[in-house]
Amino acid sequence: MEQFDSPPPPGPFAPRLSSGSQTAPFRPGAYFYVAFFGGAIALGVVALMNLGRLSKVTNLPQKTYAVLALTAAAAVAFLLVAPEDLMATTRNVRLGLRMIAVAGSIALYRFHKGPALGALKSDGEYTSMWKAIGWIIAASIAQGLLVAPFVLART
Repeated sequence: MEQFDSPPPPGPFAPRLSSGSQTAPFRPGAYFYVAFFGGAIALGVVALMNLGRLSKVTNLPQKTYAVLALTAAAAVAFLLVAPEDLMATTRNVRLGLRMIAVAGSIALYRFHKGPALGALKSDGEYTSMWKAIGWIIAASIAQGLLVAPFVLART
């Protein structure tokens, strides 16, 4: 039986050290800006993009999914049960949804800041949030299109 002294050549089936992204994560403190200006859907998109960039903490994905699900449920509940006078102007609707998204961003910050600091120590810097601006704008537009029927039906 032959023994191999050298590792197998790299290829599509070669084992890898990590299945996650090799780029540095976004700064978790930027979740607030995304939530405030982009909304809950944009927050979810950025958090999921960042999840693959963070170190593999055992229950981080489950916590992230739970926070995003609670944020989405709170936003839908707000749209369904908000009083008529609150839904009369789109400014109030946007403000209410922003408050819900910011609350979700605070929870995500608490869960993501430790793994992000660990990745920062190994990578040296965070990835610029400008690299995700297209996804943030697209998610903001999608949220506006999803919210419009709720607002139009209640006015």
